[in-house]
Amino acid sequence: MKLFKCWNSDITVNHDIMVMFAESEEDAKSKIVEARSKDECFRDWLLYDTCLDEVINDLKGNYEVFEHLAKGNINKFSEEVYRTIDLKNWSIEEYFVDKYSDVFVCYESYLDNKDSCQVVSVPFDAHDPEDYIYRALAERLAEEEHFRNFVSDAAVNMTFAEQFWHDEKGYVFEEYELDIRGDIYRKFNWDISKANNYIEKCFVNNVKEFFQEPQYADIFLEHVKNYDPNVETDFNEEFYIYCAKKLIEEGKYTSYQIEQVTL
Repeated sequence: MKLFKCWNSDITVNHDIMVMFAESEEDAKSKIVEARSKDECFRDWLLYDTCLDEVINDLKGNYEVFEHLAKGNINKFSEEVYRTIDLKNWSIEEYFVDKYSDVFVCYESYLDNKDSCQVVSVPFDAHDPEDYIYRALAERLAEEEHFRNFVSDAAVNMTFAEQFWHDEKGYVFEEYELDIRGDIYRKFNWDISKANNYIEKCFVNNVKEFFQEPQYADIFLEHVKNYDPNVETDFNEEFYIYCAKKLIEEGKYTSYQIEQVTL
């Protein structure tokens, strides 16, 4: 059996991307048709929401499919209509799979393209398959430039650093003005120095709590302290992978629905 990743040209939900074992590409296409022709939205469109002329026009002369409808075989009718009209919107890519591995498909919480779904092969002898999957996803994410920029940017909002600027009540800045929260000022009788010391202490504590590896906490704190947007960040590969893995596990950057692909 071969492994195929198949995706619709319009990706909005999980079943717009299918990862499957199949004998061949044609077999994969048949499995797409079998699954998607039973989709409730497709059935509602075909049987209730569309007009007959529209379907006939899209079938482009393949009117034999109506024989199934005449015989009351709704499933076969739906399959043939889907094969003729919708299957052309799908792309198929074959993946190599080590025969000594299990295969998992990982759907991001927000799907908008084929890369929102990752395929991970886990060796049979992996001690912790879930950790192996998260590590593989993190290694891929850590290679992406936009993620590295997200981690490296020391701004207090819209960055990796934003999550550390909080106390027990939430984000320490006003959402729009990015000034220190009013209740924090009041807590310290409007002493700006004490308020600043308080939020900086919160930041440091949160960084140390996130980075359970002390050396990484020190690296990040030093980076923020001396941040210069004009100087290239010198985080190493393992640092980015560590950040990516933690964020994925905690669902703070992106989260995944993970399913094993079976025969």
